Amino acid sequence: AAIVVDSFPPNQRGRAMATYAGISLLFLAAGPLIGGALVQYASWEWCFWLNIPIATAAITLTVALKLHIPRSVPRATDLASAIALCSGIPLVVIGLQDIGLRGWHAPGAWIPALAGAGLLAFFCRRQFRLTQPLIDLPLLRDRRLLGNALVLFCLQAINIGQAIYGALYLQTVLGFTPLEAGLGSLPLLAPVLVVVHFAGRFYDRRGPRPPILIGLCAAVIGTIIQAIGVFSLSYPVMAVGMTLLGIGCGMAMSPANADALGRVSPQQRGEASGIVQTMRQLGATSGIAATVMVMHFVPQTDELAPMAFSLGFGLHIVLAITALVCAWVLIRPSGHSSTPTT
Repeated sequence: AAIVVDSFPPNQRGRAMATYAGISLLFLAAGPLIGGALVQYASWEWCFWLNIPIATAAITLTVALKLHIPRSVPRATDLASAIALCSGIPLVVIGLQDIGLRGWHAPGAWIPALAGAGLLAFFCRRQFRLTQPLIDLPLLRDRRLLGNALVLFCLQAINIGQAIYGALYLQTVLGFTPLEAGLGSLPLLAPVLVVVHFAGRFYDRRGPRPPILIGLCAAVIGTIIQAIGVFSLSYPVMAVGMTLLGIGCGMAMSPANADALGRVSPQQRGEASGIVQTMRQLGATSGIAATVMVMHFVPQTDELAPMAFSLGFGLHIVLAITALVCAWVLIRPSGHSSTPTT
């Protein structure tokens, strides 16, 4: 992402980031279809073989393009920070899943999550004290960068949760085949591919706040409608909610990503990109774990499955509202930015 932003002038970065995001979203849309077909007509193990040609093509293109990337000043890696980060995240994820499986009051259920949270708190505190931190968290003192990162965290948690548990719901509750479940996910993914390019042009003209707020409002409404459809066992209602959510994600994610990287100097852009991508991956992993935790508050029976899935999708409503509040409070026009808002 940092390379894309550095390659275009400020008034073209929205469209450039939209194209960048659109390519990844194209694969996200194709994944459920191809995966569903493989599961239905071959075997689920075949899904893992798909990564090999994609990775090979990515490596080949990277070498062939010979991109010129300015080298940064070498610096030492803080081992304590690396250990705390790499240990804390898995402990939090495992802990959240354990709480869901064993219950809030089970002895020791909270220990992994609390231990992981403690390690992550130590990591964050250490980054602000080091002169050469592993991840430059002091950049998050910029309110807009922080707001963009939180928006992307929440939306990534929603998207991954939708991709996994939406397909599971369609198969286990509504009785869809794997291929039908992949096709049933298109109302969520197809609008993103279209809207993301409009959002990029909108960002270039008006700045980040309008497209992000419009997108998040659509996402909130979409998650509410979808949760209603899940509880009422109505795929058409779900599809309406998924479409609105897809429009919302397409409107918000690309401008948030572009604005986050536009908030810093070119020398800091790699660090900012690292923070943004870390937040997105944290959103994905913690979103899956939190959804599992919430769903297991309901006894796992066929009769109560719609209620369990409704609780999981209810968490997505909370995440969408959280993203909207963060954007409203933190993403405001300010003087410090390398990206114009006109």
